[in-house]
Amino acid sequence: MLERVLTFIIPDWSVTYLEYGDDSNLTLEEIDQLERFKATELPADGNYTLEWGEDAGFVQDHDLGGLAANCIELHLCVDVPRRATDPTRAEMRRALVKAFRAPQWERGGWDRVAWKFDVEAAIYWFSNEWNGGQWSNLYAALSTSLYRPGPLCRGPERYTAQVNMYHHLVETFCPRTGNE
Repeated sequence: MLERVLTFIIPDWSVTYLEYGDDSNLTLEEIDQLERFKATELPADGNYTLEWGEDAGFVQDHDLGGLAANCIELHLCVDVPRRATDPTRAEMRRALVKAFRAPQWERGGWDRVAWKFDVEAAIYWFSNEWNGGQWSNLYAALSTSLYRPGPLCRGPERYTAQVNMYHHLVETFCPRTGNE
């Protein structure tokens, strides 16, 4: 099993609630913020562990939204049941061109710049989540990518071709382990 770690910056008042599920010192608004955070950011199947990191100091824009607060790092460790093979950038691009190149694209019916942007974004996010370290092909694709996400981006943009392309890369280059 591969562990993937995501890091969030959250207010230090949220630690007890996230760790134990209850904190009588919280207001209803704070509990609502935490429940929304759990619903959107934490896996629904409960297949994760939380680890507390370094003190992040006073932060204006933390991951729970709301007012500025003294914050702490929260590391989310998720069990991922399959490992990616190590495709090169060219192999990923060929797989996407083969799967998503349509007659409309050939006739100029699709915006070629937007299509290339979606391909770059899908390759970036796949490489970001599945790379095996500094010496892997996926890390090379990630570090030389033309796509640079914004500071609040955490994955492919919803409701775009990027999502479909990303999932195609996962299905193509991350073989199932048999216990999924």
